[in-house]
Amino acid sequence: MHRSSAVTSASIYERKFAEKLTILNQRGQGILIRVYNIKKSCLDPNTRPACLSDRTLDSAIKHINKKFPNVDTKDKSHLTAISSLQKDIMQHLPNYYHTFVDVMEFRDVTNEVVTSVATSQFFFDITTNVDLTSSLLELVATYASIMILLSQVDDRRTIAGLFNVAHEMSRGSQDPSFPRLGQMFTEYDHALRKISEDFIPLAKVIVQAVMSLRPLYQRRNLPAYQLRSQGQLSASANPNLMLQPMLSNELSCDLLSLETMHRWILFGFLLCHSQLSSYPGASDLWKLALYDGFYLTLCRDEAIAVHGVFEKLLSDSKDKNDRRRASEAAEALNQALQNAGALHRDRRRYLRTALSELHQLLSDSPGLCGPKALTVLLALTLARDEVLWLMKHMLAPPPKGKHRPNPDDYQDPALPELLFNIVEVKDS
Repeated sequence: MHRSSAVTSASIYERKFAEKLTILNQRGQGILIRVYNIKKSCLDPNTRPACLSDRTLDSAIKHINKKFPNVDTKDKSHLTAISSLQKDIMQHLPNYYHTFVDVMEFRDVTNEVVTSVATSQFFFDITTNVDLTSSLLELVATYASIMILLSQVDDRRTIAGLFNVAHEMSRGSQDPSFPRLGQMFTEYDHALRKISEDFIPLAKVIVQAVMSLRPLYQRRNLPAYQLRSQGQLSASANPNLMLQPMLSNELSCDLLSLETMHRWILFGFLLCHSQLSSYPGASDLWKLALYDGFYLTLCRDEAIAVHGVFEKLLSDSKDKNDRRRASEAAEALNQALQNAGALHRDRRRYLRTALSELHQLLSDSPGLCGPKALTVLLALTLARDEVLWLMKHMLAPPPKGKHRPNPDDYQDPALPELLFNIVEVKDS
């Protein structure tokens, strides 16, 4: 184990960082889905709370949004209409409001825990401390996803303001969480900029963890011709070694999803973009991830056009190096538009053949399932990543750039065959 890791391992165990990160990740996934559901609910006329669309509240809602968060609940000239609908508001908005409060509390605890972990001088390396490092990276990505998705809920101020006014009218005092919640909404209007500022003291530690993914990500994110030439997924490439098991000193890392690593890398650099110029090799890893596609998933079908987000974030920076990186993000988009679709199309074509061969071989010689177990798991992992990539990019239009992507690269008539081969190999 790395020396600094050995020195502080007792402190890590005593302060229960692993347990805290695990609990926060589970909690964060639940909150992320709740914020996602709120966004979808507010956009759908059939599920949108009726009080948000009630015409009699138009004046009150405009006043709340204008004065937020400093809303005078005793202003009868603007807020009188709320009194007649306070029962309806208190019935339909508490779940929305308390989800926002949970986001605020999750933010506070996450900042506290991540700061404690970062200042512990622990060595974050995915190949050395896979559980702790992956938990830290996943928490950073989940936290960023929650705050970005929250900033996309257009009715968040209206919901919080209406609930607080109705709460004071019905119970004689405002909700105790409202002042801090209002402040959070104001601070996180530009969520990524604010999160980046919050993470400046932690940037080196987070990027250290991200950079530990570099060898693994480069080894896995290969074009089809290199996968074919290396014979990684072929159990019969060398008949003399067919009974020899595929060994790995990094088994816990080898099966990490490429999609997951891609997400960790891009979220890490979104929050710690100041390290792109100062950390050796960071720029190369960042560009490699940007070349892979156009979208970064927040939750389910919610995603951001990551190149445009980087370009805006970096161009708004006061740092000269960051502004130079903005043009690199735009160029990476053009590279992705030109090459990403074809690269993944060829990879899916190769995986169809590789999985079919694996299924035939394992069906004829079931005894090879043991020696070739790692090969099978790696092939299934890569195939799953390719299916997820295609689904994400098939359903969303590509962003505008100098190059127009080939639509045929995102419409795969042979996808059912790939899915069939996945199931066949899985059941072998």
